[in-house]
Amino acid sequence: SGDPQTLFPDSQALLAATLAGLSGCGGGDLPNNSVTVDRSVSRISFPRTLAVSPLFDSALNVDNITRTMTRVDEQFARGARVWPQVQTRPIDISFSFEDPSLFFGRLPSWYRTLRLPRDERITALRSAETADRLVADAGADGGAAAFGRLRVRAGESAPAHLEGRTLTDIAQERGESLARALINVSLEHDLQVPFLAENMGHDAAERVGPLLAHKHVHVGASDGGAHIRSFSTYGDTGYLFSKFVRDTNHLSLEHAVQKITHDTAAIWGLKQRGAIKEGFAADLVIFDADRIDRGRERAVHDMPGGGLRYVRDAVGVDTVVVNGVIAYQSGEYQEARSGVICATVG
Repeated sequence: SGDPQTLFPDSQALLAATLAGLSGCGGGDLPNNSVTVDRSVSRISFPRTLAVSPLFDSALNVDNITRTMTRVDEQFARGARVWPQVQTRPIDISFSFEDPSLFFGRLPSWYRTLRLPRDERITALRSAETADRLVADAGADGGAAAFGRLRVRAGESAPAHLEGRTLTDIAQERGESLARALINVSLEHDLQVPFLAENMGHDAAERVGPLLAHKHVHVGASDGGAHIRSFSTYGDTGYLFSKFVRDTNHLSLEHAVQKITHDTAAIWGLKQRGAIKEGFAADLVIFDADRIDRGRERAVHDMPGGGLRYVRDAVGVDTVVVNGVIAYQSGEYQEARSGVICATVG
């Protein structure tokens, strides 16, 4: 079809078929989940829109951004339109043993154990054999590298004496390794202790800032709500202005606005969107450039069945107008239902 497509190639063979197929449609979104971005974009040579999502900066591979963007620039020069999608915020992941989220994806034995039904999970964690295996799998350092960034989240279900403390501090006080302390503290409090892994990547402003400002970068990425129990993507726009406009000056105010309005609409060919222009949709945001920011991340239980998700409040945003109707004003959502599905050009 001529509509944008989202695709999940999980092998080089499927990637090749995906890229070949994209030449016959209007473009797509290629998640960067199991194939490297630079290998992907080197095989695109057609004038279609392809968003590669997400592109992260990592201290473990500092050359990745330069290598990837060099390939992207090469493809633009050949006529292809390859847009790496880049989020503004650092990577923070929250979890508890009740809601383990994606944090344990890099530790298969932990991931499998924490995905067991609740009663089976508790039984497994109480098993000395299972606990010993998990501790061993956390590394020879007892989990110092894997869990050294963890802090108990404050203001949620954590016991008062643990709120805000690092797992390193808790483990030292208990005389246990970090992995052992993580298991035991969680069991002692019915799996309810919430932990936060802060700044796990994409947190070097001196590299992320120039990347966001790059003319071939699509600011913003989305998981479609897949990880609402791990982190909040609310506030990414506010963080763009507070961090990369006001703090580091990597983008001017005008450039940042253009990136998330006009440029986004142009990349995806959205008709009559992205500019204040006669005949265009009256989609407007009134904000204080000196205050706009993201609020503190907090947990709410408003999903079906009382399920958890993380949210942030807007800071410095006064009014949001959607298709000429006020949808948000002075900290309150209005009853407007004026949004429509955007049409595309062509």
